[in-house]
Amino acid sequence: DHEKALETLKMALQIPQNDLPFSLTDLFNLRGKIYFNQDLWQQAATAYEIRIEITPNDDQALARLGQCYRQLNRYEEARQIYERARAINPHDYYILNGLQNCLRRLAGFYQEAERVDASDKLFQRARQHILDMISIAKASEKKKHRKILNAEIALARLNWQWKRYQEAIAL
Repeated sequence: DHEKALETLKMALQIPQNDLPFSLTDLFNLRGKIYFNQDLWQQAATAYEIRIEITPNDDQALARLGQCYRQLNRYEEARQIYERARAINPHDYYILNGLQNCLRRLAGFYQEAERVDASDKLFQRARQHILDMISIAKASEKKKHRKILNAEIALARLNWQWKRYQEAIAL
């Protein structure tokens, strides 16, 4: 009975960690980081998926999983993961950056399919996230100028892909 076996395994992942001689959360987080740093995106994604199953509200693990999905060209799944992370931490610069990246790429796909209304909505959402990134960067103490520059480049890319060439060139 595969379903029952999976449910039993899921329950095992929910065992309070203070009852174990090690941390399951740390184990999968470290595996994810090792694979992530080696650019082994599928293996990293698998480790982070398990990590999130154990601790579903870990915004940083969600963000890393989103980045793994982006590297695997799984943009819709990445968008969903980034949305979850944003719901937990709405002012995280890097979560917003990942989310805008997914939205911009998905908007481009809709644009190529000549679904202008759908693409415009996604471009607008991505633009708002980039503007939020700029606001966050301006208030940041760490890497302030680098974050602002990154967000401005993201806005230029967005405008170029959105075929707003004058705005892109101006940036």
